[in-house]
Amino acid sequence: MSLKELDQSISDYSTFEIGECILSLLNSKELLLTNMDKLKLNL
Repeated sequence: MSLKELDQSISDYSTFEIGECILSLLNSKELLLTNMDKLKLNL
């Protein structure tokens, strides 16, 4: 899913909080950003 889709699907957290979590997961390589700007778990 895209960042926008993710942000819209999680209403319990602010956009900032979601962004901070995504950055942390990207930095730890647990989450990947595809060439189509979609997020993907690094399994």
